[in-house]
Amino acid sequence: MARLPEAERAKQDAPAPVPAPTGELADDELLPLARQVAPETRIEQKRQTLDVHVSDQLPNVLGDELRLKQILINLLSNASKFTGEGGRLCVAAQMDEPGIITVAVADTGCGMTPDEIERALEPFAQIRSTYSRNEEGTGLGLTIAKALVLQHGGKLNIRSQPKVGTTVTFTLPAATEESRKSGGVAARSRP
Repeated sequence: MARLPEAERAKQDAPAPVPAPTGELADDELLPLARQVAPETRIEQKRQTLDVHVSDQLPNVLGDELRLKQILINLLSNASKFTGEGGRLCVAAQMDEPGIITVAVADTGCGMTPDEIERALEPFAQIRSTYSRNEEGTGLGLTIAKALVLQHGGKLNIRSQPKVGTTVTFTLPAATEESRKSGGVAARSRP
């Protein structure tokens, strides 16, 4: 098999482009969405607890519902994978500043060092831990989640402490009357 030039390999390894936001996710759908995308089998097998806290006053989120689900699937899957039996997972969403919705996915898992966080955001990189030895994955979950958040005009931040846990926080733009008039479609926003 012929080897691809470095530039061609880099193109193949890069995450695929994501379509621009096309929908609006309403606040009353964020809670069911989080429960729907949670990796229930793993959570149940590991007897983990999933808590969901969503502000009652949360406005709609401007975005593509399928892509927003993918963000939550990737983050909850990682949270469960790196959290031991009986651990806790939490999804919370609120508006911290006007026009910006903040969503946090937290766990009581093994946590990461700053170097491991940096590595976890690289395509195909995997962080080895006691909890993940028997788990499979491609090492793309955080990379894809970050790309999708950025595509939606948001930001992704990771705070973590070894042996304590990890919190991945991302922001999304709230749907506005102006975004609706300009053709943006709102997606319902309860996980």
